[in-house]
Amino acid sequence: MVTRRRWSRLVCSLVLAVLLVVSMSTVGMAAEPAADRLVPDILVLGPSPAWVTPQNEAMLALVAEMGKVGLKTTYEALPNWPAFVRRASSKPWKWGIAAGSFAGRPARLDPHEFLTTGLTQAYAGEGGTNFGGYANPKFQELAARQAEIMEPKARKALVFEAQKLVADDLYFQYQYNGRSLIGYNQQAWDNAVMTAGGNAFASITNMVSIIPKGADRTIKVGEIYRPRPLNPFNIPSAHEYFNLRLVYDTLAELSPAGVPEPWLARSWKMVDDTTIDVELREAHWHDGKPVTAEDVAFTFQMYQKHPPGYIKPGVDPVRSVVVTGPRSARFKLAKPFAPFIHFSFSGVLIVPRHVWDGVVEREKVKQPDEWATPNLTGSGPFKVVKVVPGEGYVYTANKTHYLKPPRADGLVYKGFANSEARFLALASGQIDFHTIAFYTLTADQAKEAKASPALKVVEARDIGGAWVTFNLREGSPFQDYALRRAVSHLIDRKKIVEDFALGLAEPGCSVIAPANAQWHNPAVRCPEHDPGKARQVLVDAGYQWDGKGRLYFPVNHKPTLYPSLKR
Repeated sequence: MVTRRRWSRLVCSLVLAVLLVVSMSTVGMAAEPAADRLVPDILVLGPSPAWVTPQNEAMLALVAEMGKVGLKTTYEALPNWPAFVRRASSKPWKWGIAAGSFAGRPARLDPHEFLTTGLTQAYAGEGGTNFGGYANPKFQELAARQAEIMEPKARKALVFEAQKLVADDLYFQYQYNGRSLIGYNQQAWDNAVMTAGGNAFASITNMVSIIPKGADRTIKVGEIYRPRPLNPFNIPSAHEYFNLRLVYDTLAELSPAGVPEPWLARSWKMVDDTTIDVELREAHWHDGKPVTAEDVAFTFQMYQKHPPGYIKPGVDPVRSVVVTGPRSARFKLAKPFAPFIHFSFSGVLIVPRHVWDGVVEREKVKQPDEWATPNLTGSGPFKVVKVVPGEGYVYTANKTHYLKPPRADGLVYKGFANSEARFLALASGQIDFHTIAFYTLTADQAKEAKASPALKVVEARDIGGAWVTFNLREGSPFQDYALRRAVSHLIDRKKIVEDFALGLAEPGCSVIAPANAQWHNPAVRCPEHDPGKARQVLVDAGYQWDGKGRLYFPVNHKPTLYPSLKR
């Protein structure tokens, strides 16, 4: 005998079965989406395993997840930062997602560089670092205004708002912020000086302060990098800048805490918000000629005409430099610029007028960065002995430096093909310091280094990190916010930190890292990892799939580029 409850269950089961059959029949009868609505194949640019292993693994995992929601992708692994910049910042910009990393260094403790060089329209052209062409006018205004506000609390509010806006637009987001593990040879060197930001010992302060313990008085620095020719008007990355900073002085130097302190400038005075008077120290170029205020004025004029990307943030605010005496000058700014001393005085390399004036005509080049074998006379703590592209650089100490003669007698900078080759050189004593950028020791390397009596390992939270950015230029499918949001839900930060970075990182999101506590906005959040929600976002936006699982744009697709502009 069938009870009433069993009868109800039976009826429900029959109804569900009928609905399932009808549903399946409907799906089978539904027309395939029109071919012209197919989301095109996505080219993803990112690091090779030899460049940044954790991020390489993170991007391969993301590509696999994208395939599960119907996106066909190709991953192009690039060997280093210069190669990445050339590929990501060149027309016709046919890639969809680019993944790279920013090095943590003291200059970036001020938020201005992170808010401008990767996100404002001034850097959106060929060779620029606003790779995907982000151009939200609300953000552009915030990025400009925060630099003009001299009152710290008011500026901080704008910096917080700017971080929130770019996160809401889902253009740029960190995957993780690293914890740098830096090793050095403590048996060979004493008095190593750490700096804030994440790259520990990669500073002029350290290189002039360390004291040799033995007969070998030459500092040996290694990096995962293929050394390029050196030219102060061609600075594509931190590698070239670090080496050039050994040779060319700046008006100020950032202290280990990241605070600007007088260097080539003996002093400076803020006359008003747009006027700064500078007095120079009595210094000489490596060829014996005096450093004058004429050299300083000439430097800024040259860089304004021919600005390398690495120095552009420091020269852009300057309207003029007027010589007021043999060793004194007045800077006039176009408008107030809060981080002027931080960026301009501590970032712009001062070059000798007698070497670079008329270089275009004399050397028959179109731009000064084309001078293939330039005269690298500077006033800095080290003098260039030899430049060997592809291998490295050799320097001798400038023992007559006006402020900080190095304790060492010289410095050798050598490039390595990968992390393992570089670590073997560190462990065997071939190099004393490693990394001037983002390439820290791996967890296994750090464990081995800590077991060696010759090596010391220090750890620092990085204000840089590994990030992803979307191409928002015309023709890119990621002009649609819904697609960016869906893909963002596929980024598994927990897995990246625990499995790929082996715990030596923290989940990222905002363009200003948590380690930079003064400027980081803790309210910024990125979409959580949720593949189901990624698919639902696409469904809600009207995207469809064909019988093979490929993704198609909605009917009459009208992408939303910046949702904040609709609010």
